[in-house]
Amino acid sequence: MMIKKIRKAIFGTATAALALSPMAASAADTQPGDFIAAPPGTNGILLYGIYGNNDGATIGGVDLPASLESYVIMPRYVYFFEVGGMTADINVLLPMGKLSNGSLGGADLGSADGFGDLTVAATLWLVNNPASNRYMGVAGYLNFPTGSYDPDDALNLGSNRVSGTLQLGGVYGLSEKWYLDLVGDVTLYGDNRNANGAGGILSQDPTYTVQSWINYQSTDKLRLSLGYGGYWGGDQSLDDIANGITSEKQQVRAAATISITPTLQLLGQINHDFDVKGGFKQDVSALFRIMKVF
Repeated sequence: MMIKKIRKAIFGTATAALALSPMAASAADTQPGDFIAAPPGTNGILLYGIYGNNDGATIGGVDLPASLESYVIMPRYVYFFEVGGMTADINVLLPMGKLSNGSLGGADLGSADGFGDLTVAATLWLVNNPASNRYMGVAGYLNFPTGSYDPDDALNLGSNRVSGTLQLGGVYGLSEKWYLDLVGDVTLYGDNRNANGAGGILSQDPTYTVQSWINYQSTDKLRLSLGYGGYWGGDQSLDDIANGITSEKQQVRAAATISITPTLQLLGQINHDFDVKGGFKQDVSALFRIMKVF
């Protein structure tokens, strides 16, 4: 009986927001060294490839059989400049990809492909000390509802709502070869006023995230990193009725960064979700990033 109630609350309403996690989380998630400022005048072109494999879900405190695969490509442009004697940057990100093999509680969710939501982000560095490897910046992300969306579909790449993230992050040199990344943020969500074919209103509470990386600079060209991501809050409701979906989960991460040349860098990262309390659980996800600066 409980599973039937959960299915009724989800299908045709908020499954789209639940399935969005591989797309939505990618913009504000950080990789090792992301809060290291480049000199003003630097341009960067980045390309991310992200894969996720979800092998279960927890909705309303109930574990359900589930599956979902996500394939995302996300180009990103960044430009560094100076404002008021401080370094700042501006970013534009546009994810695109495919969600496939979706199922939840024995029901087929189908698949989806197309563009995700456009994100514009900016960072201002309050501390920028390359000599001691100490940096601290404030970043803001604004996500626009430009992605592919159909309220009658269970899976969507677009969210059909505006959201914004305020993020504080820093890099702290511990020794010549060791340093620590610490990042925290809060995300606020507008309402999706067409969450199903009946025009239901999907609302979501703010989410809070803490991310950290411990990094070892093995050589001038190789950096090894272990990380953690914690996500809290984000309770969802449809027409003011809770649907059991949240953003709460814990994640462990590992990454390796290789500098091919002084202006070309490759990064590979693997993640595993644990202690998921209100959504799909990613047994494994992987991220590959290539970055060219000029």
